[in-house]
Amino acid sequence: MKKQTGIWVDAVVWGLYRDVCAREKLRPSEPVEGFLRFVLRCGSAIGVLSMFDSCEGKSGFDAYARVLLGWFKGGRYFAYVTDEDEAPVEHLLLQAVKQVNDPELRREIEEALIDRREDSNREEGDQEGGERESLHAGNVKEKIGELRRLVKGTGEVESS
Repeated sequence: MKKQTGIWVDAVVWGLYRDVCAREKLRPSEPVEGFLRFVLRCGSAIGVLSMFDSCEGKSGFDAYARVLLGWFKGGRYFAYVTDEDEAPVEHLLLQAVKQVNDPELRREIEEALIDRREDSNREEGDQEGGERESLHAGNVKEKIGELRRLVKGTGEVESS
């Protein structure tokens, strides 16, 4: 059973809220119902509102992301998440970039991750190219050796 309520909301706020809901394919009542359920689970409307206020800045999370970015740029690619387990800093940064509020920090993280990926792709390409060159050089030397043996076996002129 549904209950209709009359809540007065600023017209501009309601219009923007409806736009957000439409963009996310939600009825405007769905987030409101979810919020009310959340308040009931927590048992306190004031507690929920203060939690939202404290989460809004997320300055602590931005600081966490800055530390990870500093490590990553400094060449530290793994961090201990427990006493024994390590996690790749690249993965931690990739997860963090979704929650960072500061657009400048988000851009720095994105650039560092993209640059690192391009560098590692270049390094892999260089290694493969070097291996190909050494294989090619090895094959050429083998062929020259075979030719020398053939020439030597037939009594032809031998070159050194």
